[in-house]
Amino acid sequence: MPLSITEALDTAELDATYGGVIDWTKVIICMDNAYGAQGVFAVMERLRERESLDVVMASDLIRIAFVNAGIQLSSKRQLLFACADDLLQRFDYRWPNLYTKCMHFLLEKGSFEEAAETHASLAPSFLPDRHVLGLLFENFVLNSDIRMQEALKGIYLSLPQHDLYDIIIPALFKSGQSKMAKRWRQTFLLGGDFPSSEASGPFLAFLASYYTNTNFTPEERRILDLILEKNSPKRRKTGTTIRCIAAPTKASKSEDALVLSAWRLETSRGSAQSRPEIKSLVDGFVEKLFASSWTPPDLAMQLAKNAGIRSIGPRAFQALALRASSATEVNELIRSLHKLNISIPAGAYCTAVSEFAKQGHDSLLSNLLQSDIHPEEFDDGETRQMILENSIRRRDTKQEDLMRSVISAINVQTRLSTQSPSFNLATATPTFTMEKLLFDEPWRMKLALERMVSLNFRIGSIEASAILRRAFAAFPVNSRGIEWRSTECIRILDEVIGLARCIAAQDVAIRSEHWKMLLIGLGHQGRLDALAQLSLELVDMYDPSLACLLPVHKADLPKMTKLATDFLRRTEYSGLIPADLSFYHHHHPLFKIFDGNFQRTVVQLGFTWALNLSEGTASTPVVQNTLVRKFDVASGIHILAKLRDRGVFIDLDLVESAARNGIYSSQRMRQRDGDSRGRQWFSPMQMKKAADLAWGATLMPASYVIGLNQKDFRALSAPTG
Repeated sequence: MPLSITEALDTAELDATYGGVIDWTKVIICMDNAYGAQGVFAVMERLRERESLDVVMASDLIRIAFVNAGIQLSSKRQLLFACADDLLQRFDYRWPNLYTKCMHFLLEKGSFEEAAETHASLAPSFLPDRHVLGLLFENFVLNSDIRMQEALKGIYLSLPQHDLYDIIIPALFKSGQSKMAKRWRQTFLLGGDFPSSEASGPFLAFLASYYTNTNFTPEERRILDLILEKNSPKRRKTGTTIRCIAAPTKASKSEDALVLSAWRLETSRGSAQSRPEIKSLVDGFVEKLFASSWTPPDLAMQLAKNAGIRSIGPRAFQALALRASSATEVNELIRSLHKLNISIPAGAYCTAVSEFAKQGHDSLLSNLLQSDIHPEEFDDGETRQMILENSIRRRDTKQEDLMRSVISAINVQTRLSTQSPSFNLATATPTFTMEKLLFDEPWRMKLALERMVSLNFRIGSIEASAILRRAFAAFPVNSRGIEWRSTECIRILDEVIGLARCIAAQDVAIRSEHWKMLLIGLGHQGRLDALAQLSLELVDMYDPSLACLLPVHKADLPKMTKLATDFLRRTEYSGLIPADLSFYHHHHPLFKIFDGNFQRTVVQLGFTWALNLSEGTASTPVVQNTLVRKFDVASGIHILAKLRDRGVFIDLDLVESAARNGIYSSQRMRQRDGDSRGRQWFSPMQMKKAADLAWGATLMPASYVIGLNQKDFRALSAPTG
């Protein structure tokens, strides 16, 4: 007949020689092997009866065995807590990690009610410090289960001190769970818990950028102010973006004297370069000196030399160059500055002026000097490209030629400045400069990029933007824009898409305008299957289930608005968004890619290619697509329906309107042209049914298309465009 637990414990205790720590450890192991958690609790009760709990303080093995038994056997758990209280009262001994181990086990098991009871029992005496408690919360707060969140919030609200804002909020935001972070922020604010460090700064900056109506507490505003101060630009531009060619404003002699005195003082101390505000004032003074028609250029340069001027800024250089009437005279002025040991700034504007003067391009030089673009705007590569693209859209050929020449001059100078002496490839560490990645052919850039990735090198968004700008420049362009349907353009588009995919695979953001251009290009080439595939790939890049922060190109970040308060007037702080940011948010990259223009164009392309209305050439035959064969004129509508099903915002009214326009236009051309061009026309009702099938629901009422059958379009003039 087997022994009872008590009898077995008596026998095991008799075998113990001295009743010390080692002996009680043997007893616990013996009872655990025979009776499990019940046997361990029997030993615990015996120690408590004999007031021998002091052995618990001396042995990690005994404490581990008791805690493991306590978390397994809920009916005996209060005995464990009672023993811990006895140790605290009698010996002032606080059981290490008792609260953390019990709570971790119960929360991980999903026993939320037991976890709440355990917290109520242990928190008054065994609550860990803020950092340990924060690690416990951080381990479970990422679990979006409603019961887990309610349990954690109940535990948090019952804490005597609330100081977990800077632990939980950053953990949630880094995991891409901004919605949950916003809910916890409300809980923290109700509990009087505020941020005290910059750990929560990225989340607060995200709120300030994407949810501008957020009301921040003074503590949160202080963190935002610290971030703004750290991320504010080191060099501030002086003056406005657009330069005025008119005569400079007059300044008093005392003001000019004050500027020169400050400059001499700073120069004598050797700290002039560390005082940009003094340097800016001096540059303004020199600009007025060089621009004055009362002072000959040679005398003005000599006066600047006598005043201790060692270098001039771009505005002063522009003012001096404007005094010349030809490229030859500008070259003479540059040589005079060199003789006087006055250096010219190495910025993009001055580089372009020097290159134009050296090559004798009088017209380009005159256009650049007379341009209303501020000299410092040329220093930013993306700004130069934006100006070029804007001039192309406005069909301003004069400014377009100027910007292309400026960019070319800067690239030439960059290549010359980055050339380095030859070295032994077998011993030197491989390095990748921009010149090793920038080629005229996109496929060569893709190969160079893949080689760089294979050697564990990475690129940033600046390099990616430069690569893509060079790739897009390879497209053939005519007076109406890119020749999408040419055989050469089809080849280049495939290469650029491959290059973009390679860049995106490195978690480098690509601006939405570039993605949209690639998608529309596929549409204009009639490759609607490829368009649908690339669209879904973009949605996969921003899948909310990724649970992380996703890169966003700085061109797609929210911009400062006039309605923003002072602390929201910020620089572009972050290039990351949480994965759970809604696709419907108007600053989400997908919202910008698949905007209204894209949706309208895709619907129109479906009609265009199904009805063979495109202006094709012998080298660009009509492309056959699976989507076109299956959904006919509604192939574009089906692409939008697939995007809608993935969570992308699709404007139902816009799609319906575009579909109606497509049906209307095709019916009008059908009555006007008939079968003269060999087309297979569809009735309005057939098109309506195709649109409903592609959309997955009724897109438009039947009453609309019924009236089109009776409408006589032959009296109307032919559609234009």
